[in-house]
Amino acid sequence: MTLDIPIHLRFVHVDHGKIRSVEVIQNPAASLSHGRGPVVAKSLANMRVNTVISGEIGPGASTMLNELSITKMIVKPGQKVIDVLKEKALIS
Repeated sequence: MTLDIPIHLRFVHVDHGKIRSVEVIQNPAASLSHGRGPVVAKSLANMRVNTVISGEIGPGASTMLNELSITKMIVKPGQKVIDVLKEKALIS
């Protein structure tokens, strides 16, 4: 089984139910052959991310996100970010 590794990560800053900003960055672990999840999790923590929304989170990343107190939301793969934010009532 091979996992699709996102080349870019999307960050959406939501405050009081409104999108305040959107940023897209290069995945810092996209070129790694293994151990990507913990690298990304540490990068997210350094960026002060508090919630990760993803179609899939591997065991290494999941453990690291738990240790870093970052909330995880697993959603159906392929969904648009805006649709997930509305579905989860994170934006109005």
